[in-house]
Amino acid sequence: MASFRATGAPTVENVPGLSNEEMEKVCEESFVRYSSGGLSKKRGKRVVIVWFRNDLRLLDNEALFRAWVSSEVI
Repeated sequence: MASFRATGAPTVENVPGLSNEEMEKVCEESFVRYSSGGLSKKRGKRVVIVWFRNDLRLLDNEALFRAWVSSEVI
């Protein structure tokens, strides 16, 4: 899955048990699902706190993704 560091550069982490083709499909589907023109700009300078247990992946975590696109700081 793709995740983003402070620089905004994507990194890819393999999920155990999935082939490269399956990983590519999941990544593409997640990107399409959580990408839209209306969400691509940071809309505010507010701080957002997202509480989660153990999943830091951005594209398949809707709450974290929406916080990232709508705020300057998470």
